[in-house]
Amino acid sequence: TIRLREPADVPTLIEILIDVHNLTKYPVDGPSSFPARFESPHALISMVALYNGDLAGHAELQPATVLNSAVTNSLTAHGPIESFAMLSSLFVDPKLQGKGIGTQLIEKATKWGKEECRRLALVVLEKDMGAIRMYERMGW
Repeated sequence: TIRLREPADVPTLIEILIDVHNLTKYPVDGPSSFPARFESPHALISMVALYNGDLAGHAELQPATVLNSAVTNSLTAHGPIESFAMLSSLFVDPKLQGKGIGTQLIEKATKWGKEECRRLALVVLEKDMGAIRMYERMGW
């Protein structure tokens, strides 16, 4: 099940993100920055995945305008920056990876993008090969 994130979800999401970081070093800015990830005033939509009723993953869409100039310059070659939304803070509980949860979050984000006339984009580091494989499987 995918639903909108609620404030009460944040402590558990931080715990999951710490587990993800311990295994993959994602996100690179480390645990001290994790609470702020869930307080962005720019978020277009923040969603969570549930697995058997428990929090299992998270994804957020941000306006592309909040990114650094290198990314925004790259995107503007493909259309007005306002027409993009960035998929960010996508993660799945390591104990539940491989069950299609990340795919469901991306599909829901993609559906939202189509409904809101936003083209989705993302930034991924070369070291995050598992994420890259998933994105490629989904046609990104």
